[in-house]
Amino acid sequence: MKRYMNINRVLICIALIALLTVCGCAAFKPHKHGADDPIYDGEPIEITAFNFSHGGMSMDTIYTYSVEKGEDGVRLYAYMYAGNETFETDVPDSVLDELGKIAGKYNIVKWNGFKGSNRYVLDGDSFSISLTLADGKQISASGNNRFPKGYYSASSEINEFFSNLIEQYR
Repeated sequence: MKRYMNINRVLICIALIALLTVCGCAAFKPHKHGADDPIYDGEPIEITAFNFSHGGMSMDTIYTYSVEKGEDGVRLYAYMYAGNETFETDVPDSVLDELGKIAGKYNIVKWNGFKGSNRYVLDGDSFSISLTLADGKQISASGNNRFPKGYYSASSEINEFFSNLIEQYR
């Protein structure tokens, strides 16, 4: 009986080693959300357009916020609850200034070109962000269950900013 128990233990160890070899250890490394994300606290960025989208597993986590400067001024667009609730209004130029401060604080310009994906996650969160700088340069990043450094802190501040903005102008 003892011999079979030892063989079973050896087989279990071999199976675990094979699983870790095939899947890799990095796939199981958890990410701490928010607390360990660096805050860059860079200079404000002058922008003329800002777009942030988030996708999730429920309607309240699927939304897009957008602010654009046009010939007639600055316009806010919000598509919430998977597009079932929309809101748009004119806002002052200072809204783009505040978004530029957030973009600078988290150095979102360095996210340009980020296209992260975690193939080990079948559900979860996704995002896309794009900015148009005052000089016309486009900054864009996106991710599906993989995010650039500082994302969690930045997204929290962006969401809070837009929630307050919508509440103020609704």
